[in-house]
Amino acid sequence: MFVAASGFASHRIGSVLGTLAGTAALAAPVIVGAVLAANGSDAIRIGVLLPCAAVYGFALAVVGVRLAAKVAESKMPEICQVALRTVA
Repeated sequence: MFVAASGFASHRIGSVLGTLAGTAALAAPVIVGAVLAANGSDAIRIGVLLPCAAVYGFALAVVGVRLAAKVAESKMPEICQVALRTVA
């Protein structure tokens, strides 16, 4: 079990709440689309929601990878040092 360092418990709580809020905000368009298409026939719903959800998921994945790359780029020297210590 992970335990936050002394004085950093608020960072952990903030990151958990931020993750929950971010997930809810990013899932909202899918939920709204499903609710709006609830009255249509199954063929229309599948034909519209499936491609839209696939494109939306792909876009979120691309944005997530780019964001992670930006964060990792700033930490690259530390990552390389740790990698060199584990190899040697």
